[in-house]
Amino acid sequence: MSFEQGSLHLVVLRTAEGEPFLTGDILRIAQHAVDSLASRYPGLRVTGRAFRDNAVSLLLDFSRCDEDTARVVQSYKTEVRRLSTRKGFKKEHFWQREYVEKTVESQEERAALLVEWNF
Repeated sequence: MSFEQGSLHLVVLRTAEGEPFLTGDILRIAQHAVDSLASRYPGLRVTGRAFRDNAVSLLLDFSRCDEDTARVVQSYKTEVRRLSTRKGFKKEHFWQREYVEKTVESQEERAALLVEWNF
């Protein structure tokens, strides 16, 4: 993968109160929602992903996408919540409001993240 400074972002989303919601059907929904990001945002590439029962970590490449990270994240969170509700999710909140976003500054930092997050 080529590297364009400032285009690669690590995004970490956590479930509300760290609850282990991301299992079974809801985990499959979360995985499918990541897969559909590229079709909703042409040019966006998901170059890494890791799922835990209470968090989703994504490595997003915006080098060919003229979109805002916050908009992509909000779209993802909304889709997972909407589809999870259809599958019977009943709690009021699914995601924490805030999320971690970090711009990856170098190839070395990217390589370290891939190892650290098991992408």
